[in-house]
Amino acid sequence: MKIKSPTLILYWLSSISFVTFFMLGWDYSALIAKSCVVPSIGMYYLNSRNGKFSFLPISIFLLCYTGDVAVLIDQEDFFIYSAYAFLIVYSLMLIYAVKDLKHVTYKRRDIPVILVVTGSLIYVVISVLEMQFSNPKGQNFLYLIYALVLTVLSILVFAGYTAKGSLQYLSFGLATTCFILSDIFYSIKSFYVYSDLLQLLTLAMQMLSYFFLAKYFIMREAEEARKLQKKLSLD
Repeated sequence: MKIKSPTLILYWLSSISFVTFFMLGWDYSALIAKSCVVPSIGMYYLNSRNGKFSFLPISIFLLCYTGDVAVLIDQEDFFIYSAYAFLIVYSLMLIYAVKDLKHVTYKRRDIPVILVVTGSLIYVVISVLEMQFSNPKGQNFLYLIYALVLTVLSILVFAGYTAKGSLQYLSFGLATTCFILSDIFYSIKSFYVYSDLLQLLTLAMQMLSYFFLAKYFIMREAEEARKLQKKLSLD
């Protein structure tokens, strides 16, 4: 991967700085670095599309930014706002997953793999929910909806990648996987056992998810533009 865009360089620098400052306990420096992460990857997306962009990706990045800042300001009082922000993010990603499946054709050999992964995801989600439901602060209904949306999203994205296997699906799959791992690590460290390693993995997965999500949007919209151009040339 060649890093040519200044905005992409800023993204990686701000991501690494944020993780480092957060782990060192430098809260103010971490807040400043974190405030640059999503805007920089959003600018990278805009620059890669030469100003031609869709409304949904920008909305998703804005919601990610809101969720990130909310949980950084106060992890107890503002956690609920962060959870709602990312719930909307996953719901919007689900729209993309459903649209992409319209162009996918499945083969018989894909079905067993999809079923195994689906079963594994459901088992993991149930295990994580058991930890979260033990939280005395409640919010069980929110956790349930949150887990349901993320699970359905994961199944659809994996099913699409299994059938098609394109770089576009790979990027979407990696973004979704990073979101899942980030939430799982966060749940384990919050409701089961805290460790610096889990905290580091949570932050790392979150940073990577934004990069892969931007890559997916760029490739998806570029493919749509090629299809439109081909259609116009045939007409």
